Amino acid sequence: MRTLVLAAALSLGVAAAGAGQDTTRVQDTTAIKKDTAKVQAVVTIKENKPGLLALAKIQPADAQNIALTKYPDGTVLSGQITRKRGGELLYVFMIQPAGNHRKRQVLVDAMNGEIVNTIPIAKTKPDTSKKSP
Repeated sequence: MRTLVLAAALSLGVAAAGAGQDTTRVQDTTAIKKDTAKVQAVVTIKENKPGLLALAKIQPADAQNIALTKYPDGTVLSGQITRKRGGELLYVFMIQPAGNHRKRQVLVDAMNGEIVNTIPIAKTKPDTSKKSP
């Protein structure tokens, strides 16, 4: 009888210890994910014409996240929504990629969320011309 009680107690103790370890591992992983996740604020979207945001099927925050898939470590500097001559409704985000790279414009279709184009923006050169008095 003692052997049976001792075996049951040991098996319950081992099971409880194992369950405790799994729970701890999950909690630790969650804490790590929170620490390493890069959180970026949603930029304010400027409208070229009033009412364009109301026509968009893709929300500005979703469009910004889509644009960041092109440059995951980049920083969104600005955003706007515009209608092109062909009638396309586009979000245009200015993104500074990580490192010493040129800024990029990322165009996201406001109706279906596809990246339409990325455009590198030329670096501005300092004015080296000498002005005579």
